[in-house]
Amino acid sequence: MSKISIIVPVYNTKFEYLDKCLNSIVNQSYKDIEVIVVDDGSSVSYDEIIKKYEKDVRFFHQENKGVSSARNLGVENSTGDYIMFVDSDDWLVNDACLKFSLVFSEIPDVDIIISRTYVHDNDKVFVNPYFYNDSFIVEDKKEILDSIFLTENVKFTCVDTPWAKLYRRQFLVDNKIKFNERLTNGEDGLFNYDALFNASRIVFLNNPTYEYRVNIYSVCNTYCSDMDIKFTRLIEEYEKMFIKNGIDSSNTNFELFVLRIICRLMRKFYNRCENIDRFEEKFDLIRNNGVYKKYIDKIDSKNITFEQKEFVNMLKEGSLNDLYSFSKEKIKIKI
Repeated sequence: MSKISIIVPVYNTKFEYLDKCLNSIVNQSYKDIEVIVVDDGSSVSYDEIIKKYEKDVRFFHQENKGVSSARNLGVENSTGDYIMFVDSDDWLVNDACLKFSLVFSEIPDVDIIISRTYVHDNDKVFVNPYFYNDSFIVEDKKEILDSIFLTENVKFTCVDTPWAKLYRRQFLVDNKIKFNERLTNGEDGLFNYDALFNASRIVFLNNPTYEYRVNIYSVCNTYCSDMDIKFTRLIEEYEKMFIKNGIDSSNTNFELFVLRIICRLMRKFYNRCENIDRFEEKFDLIRNNGVYKKYIDKIDSKNITFEQKEFVNMLKEGSLNDLYSFSKEKIKIKI
């Protein structure tokens, strides 16, 4: 029987959420598991939780360094053959580990298993919609890698998250795949691109194992005044990962990913600018940044939609008034 290490990073998670999360893990039908909780410098006390689960869970505490550091610490202290990551406000299906074990028992050399997910959005519960209808071994790795950089795809969902997946621990160690501690946004997608690129055997499991809670207060939905700097850093770290793996970024959809980043900055962050002068001040961070310009210039107009072309032209021509209106109106361009 192979052991599964389940790593849960925690930072100021609501008591009832963490309790539900840990309860779902320690009561898995598959019993050969270890549970590692890493408290990333929370300002609240979890003494009651620790006391409740001390027989079943290994607790670690560190100064606040971010979720990447917390997950890396969990991996470093794990002893399992396989690794799972669970966010502290989500929980597992009761037989999640058993479902994964049936796959790695049949395919012992599998590096990554990706499953479907239940999504809980207030009172609505549904299975993530974009997915193949069958379980299968991935043959076309380029297709799954490209999907990380595309806005929409009808085959893959949550490919860029570490949850709802199982990783072979030795595979991660041998390929030196870790979460990038320099990042506080987009680190999950970077980790998975690195992992998926290096994996020899990937399996899609058309069976939900994970219960995801939509959280409007999550990091990805929170305003940060330095978001442009964080996104620039993310692009730089992807470039380093491409070099590490000998990847020619022109063979990916990375330029569309950069376009999405710019679009998100406009709609979710720059729209807070109270006037066009302040907006121009923010937009100059993109306009004068060679990192962004390099990829915008690479976009082939033959491969993008009419709406995308309009947005790209605005960026290239520096149409400040149009871009300001775009950010304020939050036009839903599918980029």
